[in-house]
Amino acid sequence: MKKSYIFFIGIFMLLTQLSHGQENVFEGQQYGDANVVKAHQSGAHNLGNVVQDGDGNSAETNQFFSNNSLDIAQEGDHNKAFVQQNGAIGGSLPFVGDFTIGEGNSAFISHLGEGNESMVLQNPLGIGGGNIATIDVKGDHNHSVQGQLGNASSASIYQGAMGPAEGTSLRTFGGSHNTSPKSKPGHKPKDNTEYVEPEEFELPVPTAGGSDNAVAVQVQEGNSNSATVFQYGRPCVIGNTALQIQYGTGNAATLYQETGNIGNFSKQWQVGCGNDGLSIQVGDGNTGLTIQNGNNNQAQMMQVGAGNISVIKQFGAQNGASVMLVN
Repeated sequence: MKKSYIFFIGIFMLLTQLSHGQENVFEGQQYGDANVVKAHQSGAHNLGNVVQDGDGNSAETNQFFSNNSLDIAQEGDHNKAFVQQNGAIGGSLPFVGDFTIGEGNSAFISHLGEGNESMVLQNPLGIGGGNIATIDVKGDHNHSVQGQLGNASSASIYQGAMGPAEGTSLRTFGGSHNTSPKSKPGHKPKDNTEYVEPEEFELPVPTAGGSDNAVAVQVQEGNSNSATVFQYGRPCVIGNTALQIQYGTGNAATLYQETGNIGNFSKQWQVGCGNDGLSIQVGDGNTGLTIQNGNNNQAQMMQVGAGNISVIKQFGAQNGASVMLVN
């Protein structure tokens, strides 16, 4: 095992780290503005941790192979964080043979400030999967992007919510007191109304400051993946935007936007079979759009407030959709 610990205070610092092998640990800390971290780890069971405190900082990290973990924490404005965790061809890693799949990786990014940008890309080779990506953001005008290839992976974005960095305080939503009409294809409206109960699930608690004009994007390709977005805003400010795209079978997408924002926008797009989409918006002037292409898919949408627009489009057979509107 190799350990690298680097600590900097200042401005315009460039920190680079390159390691090959297994069970390596890299820790980098920078305090000041316009600093840059670049880290590259090849191997298995490696750990990376980056802390930057200041404005205009950048962290770019790459991990190749499987079962690696990477955390980036940035406090300040206009910072950028990029994480890439890939499978790798064995030619660059002589101790692993000819082919590695890139599974079991985890990436966590936290931002505290305004105008920050974060991106996580997890791209296994072959049949790899089981990766976890989490982005936890506090502040306004932040952009978060996650992309995952493979199976049985999970992606989560918290914007303006008590996310994993605070232990994820939870509250319950759904259960026996909530109902929504479900339409069955091929029947007239008066014959096809059936009340179903959305499954109970837990929500993070909003932060005091909330978030406005934030953007969350998640793209997953594979089977049995899950994508979750929680966005919490402040009253009477510009709304947030969320986009979820999934290609494959047996995927689940959950999207929740809440509190007083004017004009939140959400879009869920699922291509494949046996997928589930759940979209909930609380506030006024929101727009929710769900599109599903394939068979045996389920879409649920709930809007609480006034002046909202909900649209569900399904293409295929044996699909189900339900919409609940509450003023």
